[in-house]
Amino acid sequence: MDDRVREHRADREMQKAIELTLEAAIAILKKRRPKRKKVCRFYWRGQICRYGDECRFVHERPRERQRERSRERSREPTPHRDPSHQEEDPDNVLAMSPEQ
Repeated sequence: MDDRVREHRADREMQKAIELTLEAAIAILKKRRPKRKKVCRFYWRGQICRYGDECRFVHERPRERQRERSRERSREPTPHRDPSHQEEDPDNVLAMSPEQ
């Protein structure tokens, strides 16, 4: 058997191994992906759910979820502030002119 044939077979085997590894990784990631859950009907009605934290449904109202996300976004620092608005901030000492 010539070296090229051996090299070609080795390359083919390597390609198969890579494909199998990728397929396995994709399968694992699909299992880990959180599925969108519905809100627990008992929680939604303001009742106590007997399953508590073990319930397969979400114990959070959709609007609460939206508010929490917007609060998280508002806490994030803004990447760029417009310099023309610096003087509007009375706590910004750097924006004050020396005469003030």
